[in-house]
Amino acid sequence: RGQSRGMQNSQRVHDAKPRIAVASRPGEFACEYRVRNWTAWQLDRAPSAVRTCVHGQNAVSLSGDAVKRPAYRRHRSKSRNGDIKMKWSLVLSAAIFATGFCCAETITLPPPNRDSGVTVTQALKARHSTRAFSDKEIPPELLSGILWAANGFNRPNKRTNATGLNKQEISVYAILPNGAYRYDAQANALVKVCDQDLRPAVAGRQAFAATAPVSILIAADVSDPIYAGEGRALSGYDAGIVSGNLYLYCAANGLATVCRRTMDGDALKKALRLPDTVVLHLNHPIGYPANESHLGERK
Repeated sequence: RGQSRGMQNSQRVHDAKPRIAVASRPGEFACEYRVRNWTAWQLDRAPSAVRTCVHGQNAVSLSGDAVKRPAYRRHRSKSRNGDIKMKWSLVLSAAIFATGFCCAETITLPPPNRDSGVTVTQALKARHSTRAFSDKEIPPELLSGILWAANGFNRPNKRTNATGLNKQEISVYAILPNGAYRYDAQANALVKVCDQDLRPAVAGRQAFAATAPVSILIAADVSDPIYAGEGRALSGYDAGIVSGNLYLYCAANGLATVCRRTMDGDALKKALRLPDTVVLHLNHPIGYPANESHLGERK
């Protein structure tokens, strides 16, 4: 209990109330936080020690800056102090081990180039839907820009995509050939949540979408009561704003895309381990055009 209280005091997360405790279970990280019933809104605002959690899971992996000086009480007994220090040494050793394992599952993206592309008017002129993609890979710099345009931060605590009442309920996932990743906008990183190639599930009955090197999945956490009743369509409008951002960024940078609603939602939610409170609204397969020249390539 003393160890758990120390970790709670050193890792309290803003306004979140769920209990945080050190845990160790076979087949999982040697040291982790167990956080229950967190929303995507809370996770995005949590310290990066907690934000490495995959969206919707109960267990949150321990990252580097979580290893802080333990806040345990001093005792008069030297032997008691020694026992406590030994226990904390073991906990922190486990944390360091967990950190190394977690880093292998997280991709730090290069900073997005915010001066790339063309004018807004030229991007609007070039915007169109494309359903044929080349097999050329999208470089990390461009993928970083795509994700930033979709759901990144362009000023403190404010994003490139507007949301009703500033709820910021939108999350985006990058579906790549080597797995599925949740975009962590604060850290500008991709957190792996699945090892499968989920592009066929995103494509659904439209096979062309699976040929794009990356698909962006737009999800919304509708656990807030505001999305019940008359407000249930609000998150769909917010997802449409993300789609518009992706269209313009792709048009300005020589990329092809199309906004789609078709997908195998059940398979995707199961693979991504998403709770029932998360809705998958739209997806955007993105790649270089197969037989077309886009405005961004002519600049």
